[in-house]
Amino acid sequence: MSEVDLRWSLVLLGAVVVAGVFAFNRLQERSFRRMAERALPKPGDDVLMDEALSSPRLPAALQPEAPALPDLPAPATAAAVPPTEAVAALPAGEDAPAAASPASPIPASATTSPELAVDFPALLRAPQPLPQAALDELLAQLAGLLRPVELLAMEEASGQWVALSDQAGGRFRTLRAGLLLADRRGFASTQDLEEFSRTLRGFAARIGADVMIPDAAPFELRARQLDTVCAEVDITVGLSVVARKGQVFRGTAIRALAESAGMRLMPDGHFHADGEGGVPRFVLDNQGPEPFFAETLRTLTTPGVTLVLDAPRAAGGLSSYDRMVSLARHFAESLDGLIVDDNRRTLDEAGLDAARRAVAGAYARMSEAGIAPGSALARRLFG
Repeated sequence: MSEVDLRWSLVLLGAVVVAGVFAFNRLQERSFRRMAERALPKPGDDVLMDEALSSPRLPAALQPEAPALPDLPAPATAAAVPPTEAVAALPAGEDAPAAASPASPIPASATTSPELAVDFPALLRAPQPLPQAALDELLAQLAGLLRPVELLAMEEASGQWVALSDQAGGRFRTLRAGLLLADRRGFASTQDLEEFSRTLRGFAARIGADVMIPDAAPFELRARQLDTVCAEVDITVGLSVVARKGQVFRGTAIRALAESAGMRLMPDGHFHADGEGGVPRFVLDNQGPEPFFAETLRTLTTPGVTLVLDAPRAAGGLSSYDRMVSLARHFAESLDGLIVDDNRRTLDEAGLDAARRAVAGAYARMSEAGIAPGSALARRLFG
């Protein structure tokens, strides 16, 4: 046998061995699958799923009080289920504590955070106040999810929901977690909702708590539609003031103009024009490579600056745009500069009016959806 024949024989022999191993693995896989199907209950035997399908409405404690967004379906339509009934429907087993204390009714005075109108909610009730170690564990697990989660705790005396503080251990036994359904990265997928549910159920099982999680299907649709609304209003407007050819702006002059207009230099390297509660109306950014820092402004020179309005997150609504335009004109006049667009073309009144109409349209759509510009809800959705 020649060397070539020997090589081809070895190749064919190897192929036969690989094919045999593959066939053996497939047979083993089918065998194990049949054994698992005989050993495990069918999906129709899931008590929790049967109960969820028979009770299409969320418990009152999970119902958002904020008005539903236009064209977004409410998560459910039938009569409310008291929290105690929903908890009683949890099956005993690996995913639910068999010996947890029955959950007492949620006080009628309990209120729902308006932000939960855009969340996939879950309610957790422990038999005893949760120690700090348990809260830290839950916060770490939720932080590991791909989408933001807001965690609130109920004060038993007042029935009010509050944000968790660093010293919350031993104070709360009722928690509510809400997975944000949409933001600038997109909408929550089926996998996101499932991972969130598994995380809460696993944590509840480990600490002996009861957990209520609604059917995810209506929230999947809600997430997609909310994402559409957010995409329609996600507008950022930038007005650049640039120096004329061969000229530059000095940092000291920029700082004087910004501070005289009530703007503050912040650690992020921008001057902020803040509204109520410290929520920025718009910011002033350097077009050069170096951010604005107090220790370097005296020696800084730059070819231009940009005023930026993040429309959904800006406090003050349309008045913030008008104020930004006025300030851009003031900068251009004081520094002998030009107001230009992203392509460095001079912006005339027609261009400024077109931008204003776009911002006004976004704010009108946000108003229809019940999202106030610059609100905590807007900052969550457009974070």
